[in-house]
Amino acid sequence: MQGGRPLALTVGPGQTADGRTAVVQRVGLARGGSAVALLTWRSYGGWADTETSQSVTAALDATSTLTTVDFSAATGAAPFDIADGGAWAIAPWAPPWN
Repeated sequence: MQGGRPLALTVGPGQTADGRTAVVQRVGLARGGSAVALLTWRSYGGWADTETSQSVTAALDATSTLTTVDFSAATGAAPFDIADGGAWAIAPWAPPWN
């Protein structure tokens, strides 16, 4: 979302943090536990609106409730530097990295 409006993005399969092909695996979580899914995108520099606030939501599947995603490295109004027509790659859920 950007400024409360959904962006039109292409979404494809992602890779691991070290660039390998991501493997789908079962990830079990204890109450209060966490998992990660690496999200990558091509930077579009001046193409993106860097002034309007952006947010990302995710769901476990098509029937789940959307939840706002926390980004610990995100700063400023527009941390994603992406615009309509951009492409994201999302890796499968995995245990947290140490």
